[in-house]
Amino acid sequence: MKLRLRSASKEIPVQLAQPRVAIQTQSIYRNISGDKHKKHSVDQKKKQPKKIQKKKKNNIQKELLNEEEQVRVQEENQRRQDLEQFLKQQQAKMSAEEKQRLKLEEQDRIEFETLWDKEVNELQKKIKSQKEWEDYVACLILPDPQKEIELNQFLYQLIENKNNVIRQIQQSIEVIKNIELSKINDLSFNNYQKIEQYNRYQSKILSLVNGKIQGITHEQIKSYEQFLNENNKILSQQHLMLEFIPDNYQRILQRLAQKQDDRYKYEFTRTIESDAMIQSFWYNPLSKVGYRVRPLDFERINELQIELTRQVVAQAMIFKVVWTQFDPFQTKNYDQFLSLSGVYDINMYELPPLTKKASKWQLAPSFDDPNRYIKPIRIYQQSSFTCSLKLQSEKYYFHKADQIMVVTQQNGRWTQENTENLKINLETKQVSFSLKNVLPFMIAQNRFIDFPHKDWKLYSTSITQAHLKLTTQRGINILFEINEDSVSLLKPFVIKNKTSEVILYELQQKGINLMAQEEDAVCLNQKFKLNELENQVLLNIMQTIRALSFRMSNDNKQQMDSLIIQFIENSDYVKDIEQGDQYKWINLDFQLNKVAAVDKNNKWLNGTTSHVNLVKLLNSHQLTQPEIQNYIDEVASIQFRNTVRSLLKQMKILCI
Repeated sequence: MKLRLRSASKEIPVQLAQPRVAIQTQSIYRNISGDKHKKHSVDQKKKQPKKIQKKKKNNIQKELLNEEEQVRVQEENQRRQDLEQFLKQQQAKMSAEEKQRLKLEEQDRIEFETLWDKEVNELQKKIKSQKEWEDYVACLILPDPQKEIELNQFLYQLIENKNNVIRQIQQSIEVIKNIELSKINDLSFNNYQKIEQYNRYQSKILSLVNGKIQGITHEQIKSYEQFLNENNKILSQQHLMLEFIPDNYQRILQRLAQKQDDRYKYEFTRTIESDAMIQSFWYNPLSKVGYRVRPLDFERINELQIELTRQVVAQAMIFKVVWTQFDPFQTKNYDQFLSLSGVYDINMYELPPLTKKASKWQLAPSFDDPNRYIKPIRIYQQSSFTCSLKLQSEKYYFHKADQIMVVTQQNGRWTQENTENLKINLETKQVSFSLKNVLPFMIAQNRFIDFPHKDWKLYSTSITQAHLKLTTQRGINILFEINEDSVSLLKPFVIKNKTSEVILYELQQKGINLMAQEEDAVCLNQKFKLNELENQVLLNIMQTIRALSFRMSNDNKQQMDSLIIQFIENSDYVKDIEQGDQYKWINLDFQLNKVAAVDKNNKWLNGTTSHVNLVKLLNSHQLTQPEIQNYIDEVASIQFRNTVRSLLKQMKILCI
């Protein structure tokens, strides 16, 4: 049944200069006769379920948070029980003489650990206070990840503010990055209390960002008719061609049959971009005009080209590509892939309806309900899309072509399925491959590809400076310079005067991941050292870093409860202490609450015994020159030692 539209008044016979516009909307029932103030009115009844639903939603969120906290507490309690059981087993293995000796020395270990904790806590308060002042002076508008109230305010503004969407997305990505840096820093201090909070806010902000990106898509599809009119002006004025309107469609097809290349002039693109995101739309108003010889060209998105099949390209459609520097699908769960390109999300949509003319009226489509005009095109038969793009060598580190892969997002996880015919040329920085369906994809490598390290060495170069030399499993040589309040990367490229978490985060974004996780060890079939054992070794290194150098030992075994490293004297700040020279490196076997000097067979060196820490071991046995204790007593500043400890802890260099 057709709607009859007529003017509201017959008393004005004057002809309108412009046609009237009738907006097609769904009929909405409104109760205008009932008293709105009555509890039983229709409007109040409609609003009431929403309030109840909102309360239920809030209650569900609280229950989920309580469940997360309960799970965390249960895991922590279980970990403590396992550790206590393990310590009992270790005690049972020790001889009576060793137990008595370690018991007498226990007080020295406790005193040092207590003093260290006190100094680090005071340092943290000082750093936090200084940062708050610097942020205040700089008038920073982004929230502090440590303050939940500021994060909630940011979320509220993100939800309510509908303007400056691109700027909001950019700010949101900065906030997610800052939360990630706070998470890395907290873990380096064994602070697990806020980890779930960080994950929760990252997930919420990312969800809102994805909603903003989808909102841009909606606006671009709604504006199709406006863009079409702009392109029609270009067609008529510059190319002297027929405008694309329904009345001209058959004539256009007849002309395109004679000159196929003219079809490209009816197509047009629109691009929205920022540093963290680029959205590009290809509009094709034509259908069934033959095979499109050229691939779709998205030059602004890393020179991406997509070649569609004959079946797909024959449809009138909007083809969308969204590139994001971040992973919009990331979760708190472990993901074994590390992006080397950002994430590409591709979709195809049907063209929205155009305004229709009826007598003196124009019938414009209503875009109130996105589901009525945002209609993705479903491909039920498997189709292969050939893609090619250029690698961003200025942003990412590419080592070998056989270590690079293309992964697709499917069912909430990244997988190597649905891709084929991968070709990579690192000289020209070109990648080509085939996708079996319309799926998000990214160029990636395994995040654990640089573990375990082939070698590492830590040595002081002055009272407030140290170097950490590292060779990864891929053979990448890395050099860190550690100063009192900052870290600099000197190789393979230069990043100067940043905090350790920022340096490691930027390295990870470039494709060199040095922050090991327990899941990495599982993927590599390796044993991850106990957290308590790692903390113990770090404290011993901090206590003696002024006088000793340390490096990885090839005798380190695949045991969670034993950690073997090597040390040598370095009172004169010798920079190049290499294996096989005149210096003699000594193996140290750290176990929970004790350390011993051992040989290659993991036996105590002749005449030595185990002790509670490295200083006691050196004082009890002639493993170094007698005056080395004087250098050890020249304790460097707590801030410098803490910077060294934070870098080693964040890398988990002792654990894998």
